[in-house]
Amino acid sequence: MTRYKFIEFLKGFGPLERCVDNVKRVVSSDWFHGFISANESKKFLEQQPIGTFLIRFSGSRPGAFVLDYVREIGHVRSVRLKSHIGGGFAAPPDRPGAKELVFKSLEELVDTYRKMGVLTLPFSSSLTSKPWFYGDVTADEAELLLQGQPIGTFVIRFSGQRGHLAASYVGPKDGVRALDAITPDLMKIQKGLITKHASGGWQVGGAGMIFATVEDLIAHYQEQGIFTQPFQQ
Repeated sequence: MTRYKFIEFLKGFGPLERCVDNVKRVVSSDWFHGFISANESKKFLEQQPIGTFLIRFSGSRPGAFVLDYVREIGHVRSVRLKSHIGGGFAAPPDRPGAKELVFKSLEELVDTYRKMGVLTLPFSSSLTSKPWFYGDVTADEAELLLQGQPIGTFVIRFSGQRGHLAASYVGPKDGVRALDAITPDLMKIQKGLITKHASGGWQVGGAGMIFATVEDLIAHYQEQGIFTQPFQQ
């Protein structure tokens, strides 16, 4: 981040003597999701109820923030929030010809939009803190990560199919059974679709056992020895 961009970042959290406390308060808020990418935010939110929201760092403009929220079922709106010359943050006007909206803090912005009924509840997911969740990596990218890794090394990622997840893991080639004696030439990168069931649970490939959470599903496959350890960079 350049000096200019750093100053822009701090401007919104001023005055200077309260800047650190203001930053700490935002970072600890349940609606703040830090460096989550725009695409990951969209994939998380598009399955959520109307009004579900989060605030994240802007990926294209260091020092700025973005408010993402579900405007309609399946539709996520992104609002860029920039530091204001007079302190606080500015959001673009909500209709043509209107002035930009200025707030003293991100908390005031959230409270105002909540009172307007635009925002209802902050997005929450335990997946973002899991060491095995790699979000928006593609199947090809996951395969590159797993090349040369021990048997059972795995990552969980978003599937290309909307609303679902996928597992990529180091497994035995077809027909190989003795997992404890596998050599590298008998391994391959396997993939599995993790689907959301109508009951709210999760299952593999849309069939078989239904697990209440993704964590329960992962734990089951770890007990089975199919997953052993998450990939670590």
